[in-house]
Amino acid sequence: MLSMTGYGRSHVNRDGRDLLMELKTVNHRFLDVSIRLPKPLTFLEEPLRARISAGTVKRGHVDVSVSYQNQRPDANAVTIDLNLVRQCAAETSAIAQELGQQMPSVAELIQLSGALCVAQADEDAEAVTDLALIAFDEAMAQLQAMRAREGLALAADLAQNLTQTEALAAQIAARAPKVPVLYHDRLNARLAEWNVQAADPQRLAQEVAVLADKCAIDEELSRLESHFA
Repeated sequence: MLSMTGYGRSHVNRDGRDLLMELKTVNHRFLDVSIRLPKPLTFLEEPLRARISAGTVKRGHVDVSVSYQNQRPDANAVTIDLNLVRQCAAETSAIAQELGQQMPSVAELIQLSGALCVAQADEDAEAVTDLALIAFDEAMAQLQAMRAREGLALAADLAQNLTQTEALAAQIAARAPKVPVLYHDRLNARLAEWNVQAADPQRLAQEVAVLADKCAIDEELSRLESHFA
């Protein structure tokens, strides 16, 4: 027996790529998957959903969360707009000559023009996917282990409840035949208390028979036995 509730976490660092995978499951009627990814890693959604569909989790809400850092030297792409630098150089050169000032350095020109652009480089989709699937498998193993542990506890609790319920059903079955007799005795005691003329035994037997039919629980007890089995 597996619990519907589980949690797994895996932190993988390889070749300057740092990835944290967290999985969480809760009860749900169908398989419902929610995946939260950093924007540059949206390509991971399809392989992760395929991994979940091919795995052992067939029902429940599955929450997948991924955190990622690229610490490689090629993580960022640096570009300089040379045309913008040239235009800035031409304008500042004319002003420098007119004012008799020294021409700005290349670094100053780049800073003045804003021609330097540092952007996040495109990720290696294949390498990141391999890393993510490794992290997913490790996190899923933890999650399934947790579900198994909770399932054992649930099974023990259900077994205990089942034993107690079977004992109660046995007590009810033992008491059921005595109910018409007790009702018969109670009717006689009530009539004696009221000090009325003795009731017709046949009429009294009819009343007891009607009650016995109403409180017959053989069918319910038989159904309970099948549920216990």
